[in-house]
Amino acid sequence: MKNINQLKRNLSPELEEIRVHHIHRSDKCYRMYGGLASNLISFENQIIELEIRHADRWSKPPDVTALQIATGWKDNKILNQATGYLVHLFKRRSNPGVVAQIPKTEKRDKVDEFCSEFIVALKAAADTTNDEYLESIKGVFEPKSDT
Repeated sequence: MKNINQLKRNLSPELEEIRVHHIHRSDKCYRMYGGLASNLISFENQIIELEIRHADRWSKPPDVTALQIATGWKDNKILNQATGYLVHLFKRRSNPGVVAQIPKTEKRDKVDEFCSEFIVALKAAADTTNDEYLESIKGVFEPKSDT
């Protein structure tokens, strides 16, 4: 499989605000606990385009993952108009989120050690250069029923 650099976003200010809000609310839990991160790339012709990066601990099949994450992005006034999605899946070499427990000590060496390890983990989480492109999945959202 080939490696692909992070896709370029082409978002309006409104969509950029939605992207940031989604990442800091819904996506945060996926990143920290599920080993999966998603990012909005574009929204054109009622199609949500996303980039999804997941680590080994994410076990759902690609098609289920694409639909689940794309559906989660529709929870706002603009993207809820989407009729379909295009998702680019990548395999992460490191986890896309970091969970850490601060040591309950005032010893300077323990705090310094924690901070050093935490910074290394944050840098690893942000580094997508070694991620492996897996596939792109297109799908259509089921129409909403009025019942």
